[in-house]
Order: sequence, then structure tokens, then C-alpha cells
Amino acid sequence: PHAWKKLPAKPVLGLIDNGKTRARDLLVGVAKVLEKQGLIDSHFILRKPTAAHTITMEDRVDLRARAHLIISAIGD
Repeated sequence: PHAWKKLPAKPVLGLIDNGKTRARDLLVGVAKVLEKQGLIDSHFILRKPTAAHTITMEDRVDLRARAHLIISAIGD
């Protein structure tokens, strides 16, 4: 379930790189645009070994603790 909360003044974006071709490029491009526009303060990337792998419970806990927004990429 999603919990909609008000974003802080300087939100952090968590990015999930699913390992597909160009997924990281897409995610970094989106993050740079959002940072340039002042919509996010910073970002970090979590990389999965392949698109078939799910993130671990530890990764989920880390994402929820560090990120205010999360994007998971699809690329090819």
C-alpha cells in the first residue's frame, strides 16, 4: 500500500535500476532534470542484478528510510 504524505522542502529521490539496458541512463536523466528544476534535493540509485529479481526486505527498509519518492525504471 502507498502512503501519501506531504513532501519536505528538499525531497530525496530513490531510483531502482532494474538492470535492463539503458535503465540507469533513463533514471539519471530524470533525476538530473528534477534536480535542475529544484524539485528534488538529491537522488540515489539502488541496482538490482536483473529485472527478474525483486528487491530485498533490507532494500525496502533502506528505500523507505532514505527516499521521499521512488522510481523504478524499465528500459531496453
